[in-house]
Amino acid sequence: MSTFRVCQNSAAAMLAYTEITGDYRRNGIKSRTYAIKQRGLISMLRQREFRSPEADKAFACKWLDNDRILVGTKDNKLLEINVNSKYGNIREIRRPIDPPRNFSTQNTGWGSCGIHSMDITPSGDLLATGGTDAADCVVLRTSDYSPVTTLIGHRDWLFGNAWVSDRHLVTGSRDRAMALWTINPDENIGLPPTVQEYNYHSPQMKKKYEGKVREVKYDRDLRLVVGLGTEGVVKLHDPNLGLRVLRTLTIPNARELVSMAVRQDLVAVGGLSRVCLLDPRKRDPDAVVHEIASPDPSEGIRSICISNDLVSFGTGKGKIAFFDLRASNCLSIDAEPGEEMPPRPPTPAPPATDAANTADQGGGGGGGLASLLALSRFEYGHQPNQVLQLMRNELDEDEEALDALPAPKPRHYLETGPGWVQENATYFSYFGGRRVHHACYAHAWDPSGTRLFACGGPLAFGLSGGYMALWE
Repeated sequence: MSTFRVCQNSAAAMLAYTEITGDYRRNGIKSRTYAIKQRGLISMLRQREFRSPEADKAFACKWLDNDRILVGTKDNKLLEINVNSKYGNIREIRRPIDPPRNFSTQNTGWGSCGIHSMDITPSGDLLATGGTDAADCVVLRTSDYSPVTTLIGHRDWLFGNAWVSDRHLVTGSRDRAMALWTINPDENIGLPPTVQEYNYHSPQMKKKYEGKVREVKYDRDLRLVVGLGTEGVVKLHDPNLGLRVLRTLTIPNARELVSMAVRQDLVAVGGLSRVCLLDPRKRDPDAVVHEIASPDPSEGIRSICISNDLVSFGTGKGKIAFFDLRASNCLSIDAEPGEEMPPRPPTPAPPATDAANTADQGGGGGGGLASLLALSRFEYGHQPNQVLQLMRNELDEDEEALDALPAPKPRHYLETGPGWVQENATYFSYFGGRRVHHACYAHAWDPSGTRLFACGGPLAFGLSGGYMALWE
């Protein structure tokens, strides 16, 4: 029996699973029970969309508390959504304008890349996210979103940031550099926000990668900064030694590495057609211990999240899959309520002569129970035993016909909803009224681990639109 089926039963299944695994490591029985409940919840998740047609492609999200989540978009908007209200109660958070500087940042003819990353301090008092200029990072107070400081120095778009402590932040950019910043929010209470600037060649900002830095995470168990490079490497940095590289892990045949998640003994990296699981403790440069095939092999893995022993990942075609690390398999998801089931085969019609007799007497010639009652009146002379036998035979034939129908295949993923799409020239030229699948660019479990927020938008360049939903 699969882990998914076992987890559908509540208390007995939890006890059985704990006895089978016999594992009480790290977080104890409470963590194991929590993980089992989370697995069982997945089959019951239903999405509730929040629509904001003025926002384009949600790239990042972060839970602020149990009721509110922050979302960053391609058109460089920072949104706060109250998920407990029916329509999300969406509001935009203003950030300080980009300060003057003596250097230029990456600029394109089609505008900004938007907000790709955000993180909150362990104490929950500060938020770090993209600035008005996509190469900057701004720090805001979570209590009222008042600005603390703007961090400038990167020459290209900011793709990752992570808090090392309540006052130390690491950023990574497409300019191949990482930087370590010190934040002092108590210095400017009641004063205008400050500006911190690093020279591109300063000791605090170092060019560590041959390719672009695509993601930055901090592992609080190993106390190491983990960076993802587009050249196919994962590097472990020591923040106490000026971001010195302690170890480099390579990913063979890496293509389109854009997402990463970490925990103490695992690094999950998303590529074009697979999720690679790496062991950061291995000394061997090739630290890949397992690969998970994507349900959309050519659309890329756009987001990854690790929650206990469950790895969830979103694809460029709007699928969200869940991989159970203990069962080493993707969880199955039952058909959603309202989905069409195979039609029931029609009841076999009685012989023509019997039907004609029935029709003549007003009993209806459609077969089924009415025709059987008519047959009992004329052919069997009110013999109830023979009527009941005919009814049993007919029901048996129906059940055999249903058993012969192919059973619906179990799904191994959730799918993003319709969201919203701007019907511009690109839409009419290349899609012509067809459905546009929204890529899942980001998703995150809420603090309770029982609700999943997912967001994204059209994958195709030139299309505008978005998708934001709470799975609960």
